[in-house]
Amino acid sequence: DPDPVGRGLGTEDATPLTFWVAVAPEQYLQLDDVVVCERRVPGQDDAVKLSGIVTQVRARHEGALIA
Repeated sequence: DPDPVGRGLGTEDATPLTFWVAVAPEQYLQLDDVVVCERRVPGQDDAVKLSGIVTQVRARHEGALIA
């Protein structure tokens, strides 16, 4: 398995067709990348996997110093 690039972003609503990813430091995603999320379900042995393609990129730069 490749290294994780981030985590599912729980502050935004998710639907069967849309979910958000918070990208980890030193990682990146770009348009048309394929993303696979894996979620453990309590009481089940198998994980649920969701996959999608990056169709939108948003950034928030908190505390960034702009010169």
